[in-house]
Amino acid sequence: MSMRCFKHKNLELAMNKIERLTDRSKVMGCLLLSLLFGVADYITGDFSLSLFYCIPIAIASWFIGKRAGFFISMVCGAELFITNQ
Repeated sequence: MSMRCFKHKNLELAMNKIERLTDRSKVMGCLLLSLLFGVADYITGDFSLSLFYCIPIAIASWFIGKRAGFFISMVCGAELFITNQ
């Protein structure tokens, strides 16, 4: 994928750093990010952070593939189910 489509230099640097990571590191980062959102969602209580769960799903789907995106979405779905009990 060409990085020329990004106009902002910081965004381009972040994308390059993410692309250089191994797939295992990307999955672990997405899992940690979803766990962070799950804990924050649990702490906030009535204030739902469910929209933020899309971020690790999008990162996994974009940089790794469909299977990783599906896996992260299942983890985020389970976290949403647990935090909304």
